[in-house]
Amino acid sequence: MVAPSSCSRSWLLLAMVGCLWGSPVETRMINYQQDTPIHSGGWTHEERPTLDLPTLPDKADFNMPTPNLARKYGYLAESHKVKTQDGYLLTVHRIPGIASLDHNFDRPRPAVLLQHGLLCSSAEWVMLGINNALAYKLVDNGFDVWMGNARGNTYSQSHVSESVRNFKFWEFSWDEMGRYDLPAVVDYILSVTGQKELFYIGHSMGCTMFFVMCATHPEYNSKIRHMFAMAPVAFMSAVNTPFKALIPISRKIWSFTKVVGVSAWMHHDFILRFMTKYKCELPNWRHIRMCRHGFPYMYSVLNSTTHSNASIIPLVQGHTPAGTSLKVIIHFGQLSRSGRFNNFDYGLKNNVKRYQNKIPPDYNLTKIITPMTLLYSDSDWLANSKDVTRLAELLPSAVTRRVPSTTFTHTDFVYGATATTLVYDNIIQSMLGGVQ
Repeated sequence: MVAPSSCSRSWLLLAMVGCLWGSPVETRMINYQQDTPIHSGGWTHEERPTLDLPTLPDKADFNMPTPNLARKYGYLAESHKVKTQDGYLLTVHRIPGIASLDHNFDRPRPAVLLQHGLLCSSAEWVMLGINNALAYKLVDNGFDVWMGNARGNTYSQSHVSESVRNFKFWEFSWDEMGRYDLPAVVDYILSVTGQKELFYIGHSMGCTMFFVMCATHPEYNSKIRHMFAMAPVAFMSAVNTPFKALIPISRKIWSFTKVVGVSAWMHHDFILRFMTKYKCELPNWRHIRMCRHGFPYMYSVLNSTTHSNASIIPLVQGHTPAGTSLKVIIHFGQLSRSGRFNNFDYGLKNNVKRYQNKIPPDYNLTKIITPMTLLYSDSDWLANSKDVTRLAELLPSAVTRRVPSTTFTHTDFVYGATATTLVYDNIIQSMLGGVQ
């Protein structure tokens, strides 16, 4: 294999950092009591009426929005708009059931919120297709599935007053996502469904956001029935990826972006879509340097040889990267550099103004009392088992579960061919059983 040029190595470095990670509709009210036992109330795919529906992703799925994907594979789908306290307009996708079946929406159908990782979107939860995708499996087992889209991604690039073209729109990190986005989404779901609490499943940054929400708004602990954290990212002292190379210069990168006024990062624009679709669909795409090194998720899937699911790579590349703010990346770099899980570092002078302290304060993890299961794997180069163990020791109500594989990686939690059997089935059984 030809050694990458210095330019290719730089692109690979940025790409690997990425591996870290419709309109309003009429809604139906569901009367749900907190002490109502969970029952599957579900169905198997064998019990569905025979329909001419696809079971595996195909090329037509490349640019298809998440709700359209769900409908294509036989599910009901809705889009909802949620406004945050600081004015961002988020799109939340919902899959309440299977289209071909008669539904009794008055019966209890526990709500579950799925929150994606960095540079991803709600599409993350449906890409594995029927029988495998977590969103579909949850619906099949009688859950009311909601999928969030963090500010700045493909589906959430609106604000009540700021234009997406303005630097100020992108002045956020995952702190604001946890502080403003999640509380707004949780309250919206509970209001629409009439429920008192919901299940939460996050991957990577989706877990980071949750920790911020409950640490800064402890009242939300009582609104979460149980939280399942897949590859949770909080402490990053043991990170072992090319991402480490950016850590020493993360502050300089942030200062530079403020000067040049560029703060959006890795948005799935026309050029990126074109290169992915037509270049990486060639028969020898595995040997094309751009496909291997230029696109983070393809690189990650390729290097998870045991659990790789090559059939969905074109679909993954059609939906990721979904974009974010550079400040999000800088904040993660700060965690690795400091060895702490703390607020954003604005520099000594601005820290004093903002925090009344020279250094940014740590998030108080002892305030997070939500029952929680932290799922980790031995080969996760980002959510290292040492960092996850340290996190678990500081969370009052957390237990850890190791994925029973020595080769399961960070992105295998959402794109791996064995994610269903090694992770999802256990989560769903725990939810159906009331979670012990």
